Amino acid sequence: MATRWYFKSTTAAQPKPDVRQSTIAITTTHWLSNSYGGGQDWYTPEMYPCDMDASAGSSAVHTLKNITEPGSTHNGWVKSFISPALGAQTISGTIAFVADFLEGSTNQNMMPMIYVYVWKSDDSGSRGNLFGTAAAPIISTLEANTTSGSLQTFTFASYTLSSLAISEGDRIVVEVMFQDQNTKTSAYDHDMYWNGAVSSGSESYVEFSMNIALKPDTKEITKLSDAKFLKVGEITKLSDAKYKKTQETSKLSDARFKKTQELTKLSDARWVKVFEITKLSDARFKKTMEMTKLGDARFKKLMEMTRLSDAKWIRYVEFTKLSDARFLKVGEFTKTSDAQWGVGVTTYEFTKLSDALYKKMQELSRLSDARYLKVQELSRLADARFLKTQAVTKNSDARYLKTQETTRPSDAKFKKTMELTKTSDAWWGTPPVGVTESPPEWLKTT
Repeated sequence: MATRWYFKSTTAAQPKPDVRQSTIAITTTHWLSNSYGGGQDWYTPEMYPCDMDASAGSSAVHTLKNITEPGSTHNGWVKSFISPALGAQTISGTIAFVADFLEGSTNQNMMPMIYVYVWKSDDSGSRGNLFGTAAAPIISTLEANTTSGSLQTFTFASYTLSSLAISEGDRIVVEVMFQDQNTKTSAYDHDMYWNGAVSSGSESYVEFSMNIALKPDTKEITKLSDAKFLKVGEITKLSDAKYKKTQETSKLSDARFKKTQELTKLSDARWVKVFEITKLSDARFKKTMEMTKLGDARFKKLMEMTRLSDAKWIRYVEFTKLSDARFLKVGEFTKTSDAQWGVGVTTYEFTKLSDALYKKMQELSRLSDARYLKVQELSRLADARFLKTQAVTKNSDARYLKTQETTRPSDAKFKKTMELTKTSDAWWGTPPVGVTESPPEWLKTT
């Protein structure tokens, strides 16, 4: 598809040439008057290019100037136009130049002339020629007519472009000039119309046979990128929301796990406490057993002491009987002595001896009685201690029973804790098959 660019009256943006690149001679009086493109083109040589693009203008403008012919062929300047920034490519093919030129007289022989080249994107100068050269622009073989608002397709000896590889951002420039081929000295009007609407007859343009690619529209790409970025942003937000939700779920799971851990720790603590209570109960029971054994040992010792006291008492009784026998014997002997009282002093002395022995026997008897009483006291003391030991044992038994009662609630609490842990585990994820009961209240609330 061909590329057509209409000449416009708007000022072209940089990069663009600020001086004309063609080097043919143009007299100072042959620069047509206009201020389009930002200023008056002049021989100094200042140049103010206008835009050319794919859309036609809306209202025609022109460069009218009346020039007195010098009597020989001479050149004149009209305007320069520059394309949009191009993509990297090789330009080739042919060119067509269609414009609304106007001459003041058929004797004028006004021949349009163009020079087409490429301006570098870095604004450093020309990249190369496409049609004509700086020293030799291409002159049309068709003379301008004398009617405004009438487009002409100007003919050239050749329409072929010079093939040229260009870089992204480069721009095509068309310098429009004319050559009056006459020997007159009369004054004639020189004019060209452009920026007209389509079909107005003043929509001057150039057309290239190839489809020339423009530089990618950064704004459009930016818009597309922005749209994609916004979409990515939305996806990111969605991902963030899902991630946040996942985090919340994870936190909830962590909280439930932590709660389960706390319950497990509580169960462990209660079990340890129950174990400690059991150990305490065992210790108390063991102590009670030890006390019972001590009580039994003391009772056994008291029994031994009682038997010893009984043995001693029997011995004293025997001794008392012996004393009584001796006393009887002494009594009998006394009677004999009394019968023999008058015989001598010996009988009296023997009687005193018997009395002394009797008195000693009485003392021994009293000592035996005292010891018997002491044995009785010891026996009573042993009985009291045995009764006290029995009371301690009963107390120990009572404490053991109480410990058992304490252990039972602890066992019940431990069992309940185990059930809670099982319930927490069951409701941690999907309820196990067959479980129909509702989850605990603390699980419902989360």
